[in-house]
Amino acid sequence: MPVTGNVSTAPYFSYDGTDYSSQLESVTMSFSIEQMEATVSGDTTRGSMPGLENWTMSATIYNDATEEAHLWANKGLAKVFVLKRSTAAVGASNPTYTGTGYVASWNPIEATVGDREMITIEVVAAGAMVRATS
Repeated sequence: MPVTGNVSTAPYFSYDGTDYSSQLESVTMSFSIEQMEATVSGDTTRGSMPGLENWTMSATIYNDATEEAHLWANKGLAKVFVLKRSTAAVGASNPTYTGTGYVASWNPIEATVGDREMITIEVVAAGAMVRATS
C-alpha cells in the first residue's frame, strides 16, 4: 500500500488580522480535553469523563521590526488566530482553525551571528477553537 500524507509547503497563519504566512517557518497547534474524575462508590474500575477543552499554538516566524512591534503592542490581549495547512482555499483537506488566544510568551530577540532572526511565539486559549471546512 502506498504511503500517503501531506507535505507542508505553505501553511497559513494569521494573528489579529495580519497574515504571517510569508514569514512562517513552522506552526504547531495542540488540542486537548481535560479528564475529570467520575469514579463512584462501588466501582471496580476508575472512571473518567470529559472536562474542559484546551488548545495551544506555537509558531516560529522570521523576525523583522514589523512583526516584533505588532506582538509587543498586543501583548497580553486576546486576539483572533487563524491556522490552515496551506494558503489554499478552505475545504475538507484544508480546514481552517480559528480561535481567540493571547501570546503567552515569546522572545523579542532570538539572534545568532550569521543567521536570520527568528521569533517563536506561544499562544494559549482565551476562547474556543473552531474547525471549519467551508
